[in-house]
Amino acid sequence: AACTTSPSPPPPCTQDLLAIARDYPSWPRVSDQANFAPTDCRIPPPAGVQRSTSEHTATHGQKLYFLFARHPDHYRTGTDPSPTGQTLVKQSFTAEPVAADAVPHLPNPGPFGRTIPAEYRRDGDQTCRTGEPRELFVMHKYPPDTPDTDQGWVYAVLSPDGTRVLAAGALQTCMKCHTEATTDRLFGMYRERRR
Repeated sequence: AACTTSPSPPPPCTQDLLAIARDYPSWPRVSDQANFAPTDCRIPPPAGVQRSTSEHTATHGQKLYFLFARHPDHYRTGTDPSPTGQTLVKQSFTAEPVAADAVPHLPNPGPFGRTIPAEYRRDGDQTCRTGEPRELFVMHKYPPDTPDTDQGWVYAVLSPDGTRVLAAGALQTCMKCHTEATTDRLFGMYRERRR
């Protein structure tokens, strides 16, 4: 059974979401993995923590995040549609500004020759790190004909520790952007995207 748009989704969906929040740290963190550039003549995004480009500060806006995928290979190839059971978890954080000279350096370069820890990000002359843990944003795919879903997708917001479902279902605040995606409601780390 899928969730409704209620802030208190029915038990089957709640159980699925709480299990996802429990298990996702063991899934691959796709925001750190090397892949092909999303378009010709464009370098891949940097490894490590990402910054949301959303302008919606009530949702993802300007938070830092790591992205986890239950089926990472399918997510990276971007084939349409996503399989039933595909799940993405955006683990978000407040962006905490830090002085550039306070950033530790790695003794051995990581992915893409990364020389700073994954929780730090440099954007031009601004440097920040993951601060306070924020919400977990979840997309979970049920069969496309499941009632009260967005073509099978359930969007959910959970507490930072993953113990409470704050809202779930075909949430309009999520659908407002995700219906603009060209690949089964997913913008993707490595796909051309509007947000």
